[in-house]
Amino acid sequence: MYDTAKGTILNLIYMVENHGFVPNGVRVYYLSRSQPPLLTPMVYEYFLATGDVDFVQQVLPALEKEQTFWNLNRARSFLDPETKEELFQYYQYRAAMKFPRPESYREDRKG
Repeated sequence: MYDTAKGTILNLIYMVENHGFVPNGVRVYYLSRSQPPLLTPMVYEYFLATGDVDFVQQVLPALEKEQTFWNLNRARSFLDPETKEELFQYYQYRAAMKFPRPESYREDRKG
């Protein structure tokens, strides 16, 4: 199963290298939507199971690239309501689109 897990991770790494993030799917209309940021935890779990340091070093640039996407596009600040001081940052998992999804056009138009 480790080979399968590694292959899945490499497939997702390919998406990050080409798009900067893991899209919701491999169709053009999914490029405005991302999967949750679970690639780094996947690599971590793979490393814990295999001890494959070389693999982690190989994919680290892509993990950093995906983290940059989340920092630039999905990071939000939680502010103290009284002082407006930033208490912490979090990542908002959302789609960056204002139109119905092509694969669910009819359902989205009704809502």
